[in-house]
Amino acid sequence: IYTDKEGGLWVGTYYGGVNYAPPHRGTIIGYSHSDYKNSVGGNIISCFAEDSSGNIWIGTDDGGLSLFDPQKKTFRNYLPDKTRNSISYHNIHALCIDNEKLWIGTYSGGLNILDLQTNHFKHYTSRSADTYTLYGNSVYSIYKENENIWIGTMEGICLYNRENDNFLRIKEVGTTIIDIISDPEGFVWFATLGSGLFRYDNEHQSWQQYLHDPSDPTSIPNNQINTLCIDEDNRLWLGTDDGLAVFERRNNTFSKIKLDIDNAISY
Repeated sequence: IYTDKEGGLWVGTYYGGVNYAPPHRGTIIGYSHSDYKNSVGGNIISCFAEDSSGNIWIGTDDGGLSLFDPQKKTFRNYLPDKTRNSISYHNIHALCIDNEKLWIGTYSGGLNILDLQTNHFKHYTSRSADTYTLYGNSVYSIYKENENIWIGTMEGICLYNRENDNFLRIKEVGTTIIDIISDPEGFVWFATLGSGLFRYDNEHQSWQQYLHDPSDPTSIPNNQINTLCIDEDNRLWLGTDDGLAVFERRNNTFSKIKLDIDNAISY
């Protein structure tokens, strides 16, 4: 789910394409892939980003990268092409705008950076012997925190080194980093699929891990955390495999939010 600058809501679905709810209209517009007309590249939608021109970039699992022009209501699709400079792989899991560059995380195809002015792709891959490369080639989360670019892979957490155009391997986790977010207090939060929640303290350069404890009702509900959100009151919310929770800063605990629906898995 993504909110654009005008307040429109973009919802990615699994095999159902894109749903768009324009602000203040009470309607939903659907965009799905078609082999016979101009359309979004795929129907398994994983992520969105908006550039400075108001264009919406869409990452798909099954059809590469799509650019949607809201004025023309048209799509431009980017797929791997061995005959020319192109995106490295069609399965995309993360997008992040950094000025006039689009950072693109792929499954097994490493990291791509698209220059939005020249339309040129630059590729970064992992090399096990080179510690200044990524933790693996499957990138599931990218987050810009001030001038820092954090990258989450299926193996760990990296930080982009702008000066040397390489990566610092910050923390090996051994599981997928699915989401990253920062809060106004200077903490960066990392959601994992199986290893709970990690918090990085920028001021003290220290880490804290939060894990589910069956004997403690104030621990996180589940170690599989699918999404993170900071609300307008700067509260951290977690969507987990065992429902929704909010972080209680005063006592460093979590409160599980009871939802009136069956099988409350939050995505």
